[in-house]
Amino acid sequence: MKVSRLFALENFLMTTSAVLLSIFLNRGINLKPSSLGVFYQEVADSYPQIINNPVSHRPLLPFLSFLTGFDVQILNIVLLYIFTYLVYSVLRQKYSRFTSSLLLIAIGTSMVFRFTIIYGAYPDILTLLFLVTAILNIDKNKLFYSLLLLSLFTRESAIFTFPFFYLLKTQNEKIFNIKLNEISRFIFIIFVYFSFYFLLYINGYQDSYLGWDFYTSHIYESDYLRKYSNFQNYLVLGIFSTIKFNFFIFIYLFIKNKNYKFPVLVLFLFSLTQMFLAGDVTRNMIFVFLAYFLLLYKTNTSINPIFISLIIFLNMIVPKYYIFEGGMVTPNSTSLEVFNLVLFFRKLTEFIFFF
Repeated sequence: MKVSRLFALENFLMTTSAVLLSIFLNRGINLKPSSLGVFYQEVADSYPQIINNPVSHRPLLPFLSFLTGFDVQILNIVLLYIFTYLVYSVLRQKYSRFTSSLLLIAIGTSMVFRFTIIYGAYPDILTLLFLVTAILNIDKNKLFYSLLLLSLFTRESAIFTFPFFYLLKTQNEKIFNIKLNEISRFIFIIFVYFSFYFLLYINGYQDSYLGWDFYTSHIYESDYLRKYSNFQNYLVLGIFSTIKFNFFIFIYLFIKNKNYKFPVLVLFLFSLTQMFLAGDVTRNMIFVFLAYFLLLYKTNTSINPIFISLIIFLNMIVPKYYIFEGGMVTPNSTSLEVFNLVLFFRKLTEFIFFF
């Protein structure tokens, strides 16, 4: 009992320190809704009535805000702390205190953490919390599928992670090696969510460029490259912006790992297909963190603390890029961010598309 209490105290202190350091390096924290986050707060303020709102089909975060009495962004900060605590607790089971702390800080200097403290009231951190917890409870059927369902009610794009979770659940390196009992469970939770989705739609909740009309208009759009020409130059930079130089650790673990290469590749591919529906590359590709977390959790290898320290340093001196359909921004720039990689990634993207 004493050991477990000391472990919990360590987790609390390390998590708190990492969160405060990340906020300091970010030059502060946003406690108010911003941009589309305003819509989530409006939904929360309207409960128990459901209003015709662009995000009415993503009810869970506003509903939790309504239940707790916290504004959506304040609730998000609490959820971010819980998420950070959970990640550190898992890391600590595999790595030393020092290595785990460095890995946590490296994550804290990426958009996985910083998006929530910059852009107020978005549902991304709750979605990640559900999906990371699902990875940790892959063998507990009821809890696992409940978490996936809750992730859909938080942000429906979580459906793009389901092929990845199917492979994890079936411990299967072949996506076409069908296991009907598991597929039927995935289909059921998708059916439950989209029953709610269509119920909103047919009852007149159509005042949304994020709802059903938004998706159908993109599905029938024939010239995708023309439509997204305003962010094509930033595509690779957008992928990089998610976990930044943690990708070096990601690649190292991917090479070392023997069992999860195919699920990781599938997750990356399906995350990338979201570009056909929405242009926020950084937000859409944030699911890459699930693969990174899985590799940290499941790869039996050590990581040199000097290597991680270098990652943290590079994350600090390179701007926080956010790539969206309208282009690119570098929010909360600091005097430390002196190494701009925009031109490099633009040339890299041109090179990739050339072939």
